Amino acid sequence: MTIIKSKLRYILCLAASFISLSTSANSNHLEPLPFIAPSPVITSLLHGTSPKLWMIVLPSSSTQHAVILDEEIEYKETVNGEYEITNRQLFIKYASFKQRPKIKRLTDRHVGKYEDINISDDIEHYELHIDEGFASIIEEAWASVLIQTKYPENWGYRLGGGTTYIFNCERYYGKTTSPKSGSPAMLVELGSKLRLLARSSDKDRDAMQNQCIEIATKILEQTNPNQELQPTVKTPVKSGNEQGTAAEL
Repeated sequence: MTIIKSKLRYILCLAASFISLSTSANSNHLEPLPFIAPSPVITSLLHGTSPKLWMIVLPSSSTQHAVILDEEIEYKETVNGEYEITNRQLFIKYASFKQRPKIKRLTDRHVGKYEDINISDDIEHYELHIDEGFASIIEEAWASVLIQTKYPENWGYRLGGGTTYIFNCERYYGKTTSPKSGSPAMLVELGSKLRLLARSSDKDRDAMQNQCIEIATKILEQTNPNQELQPTVKTPVKSGNEQGTAAEL
């Protein structure tokens, strides 16, 4: 009886996962995450990184993957016991499951849980070193969309499906599902171009990077229409994945 109840809970949760809040077709903002729960899929994709920002892509049928702007910092201890940065590098990284992780056999102990994920064997990785100026405009565009995250004005429910995108930059989180227009669609496009950039060959790299800059600039023009766009190198800020509140979710 316990197993039957557990299976029923799993089926109900699975059905609920295909129902999502509906928004207008021209939604111009991301939606907050109802909560941020540990997920073996997401933690595996982000494993070993110190991200300044990321996009997690969760398709309904194909493999899950992530695009990450990662910061690698080396420190040394000074004579007075403090630490100073000796080396700082920025990378665009792409991590993708080779195949969708399998759900464990339905039992009372393993309701809806994934089988063990071997990060080195199950996930493929690509990375590309980038400069501070390029990282700065990407981060600025990313944050400009995330800080406008809010609940939709017209509430309703619809059957899910499509592809869910989850975004993070510092303490800000937001999500969208198969966006067709507005800044969420542009941010998805930027993330997709960064994925291609991480995997690009030498001959295509400059053109691909310019495309990313063009999309980031268009995002900033839309999210900050009165701002004169002069991307500058920012002072490094400490990255983190702490949960925020209200619009910061």
